[in-house]
Amino acid sequence: MTFRDDRDAMLARLDSLEDELAREKRKTAELESELAAARAPVVPAAPPAAADLVPPPRAVPFALAFATQCHVLTFAMIVFAGWIIAGAVVVGWYDHRPVVALLGLAPLAWLLVRRRRAVWLLRHGVAAPATVLETTESSWQYGDNVERVRAGWGDDPEPYGGSYWRTRVRIGIGDGPFAIRRLRGRPYEGAMFLFDAQRPRRNIATYDLPIPVRPDAEGRWPAHVRIRDHIAAVLGLAYVVALGVLAALSFLP
Repeated sequence: MTFRDDRDAMLARLDSLEDELAREKRKTAELESELAAARAPVVPAAPPAAADLVPPPRAVPFALAFATQCHVLTFAMIVFAGWIIAGAVVVGWYDHRPVVALLGLAPLAWLLVRRRRAVWLLRHGVAAPATVLETTESSWQYGDNVERVRAGWGDDPEPYGGSYWRTRVRIGIGDGPFAIRRLRGRPYEGAMFLFDAQRPRRNIATYDLPIPVRPDAEGRWPAHVRIRDHIAAVLGLAYVVALGVLAALSFLP
């Protein structure tokens, strides 16, 4: 092989490497573009306009307030409080029964205060969607869970099986006071939040309310709730009364 043949082979190899480098640069640019799009804030789907809800203070029908405050599903997660109080009375923690009973009532009281705040927000809160600031996909995966969607008023349950998302959102209106909240679970798609316009840290997502809510055509809260929500609220009230009676018994000699 002559020197000219070697030179031609090297030049051909160099051209081939330059073409391959150009292809890799194009692939890199495409990947960077896709990554930038994935990191960009997600624009939520347009929920019902806040103007559809009458300005605060607004009427909250008794049925809605009662179901929101006392829904039995609200207390299901702290049923252990009942076991603590029952243990204080029945099992025989006689030396410290009042203290144990009060400790059992503490989580119940905390949750009742939170639900009272939810009723306050139904009456005085401003309704608006949050602004998504950042989303991160987790490696965790959901099964086919049926839960309320995080879009609109959040009153439609749908099955969801997919990634577990962490979403950072801004709650507030315009340039006024705002709060930052981190959401976890299924993707946030523009669900409405009820929040205090002066103190947005006081907020609740409508999909987190114990019962689904949606204003009527006149922008008012519905006067009636589902029969099953009535039953659940009565059961929840009975649960609270029963725990209160058990706690009172713990103070008897």
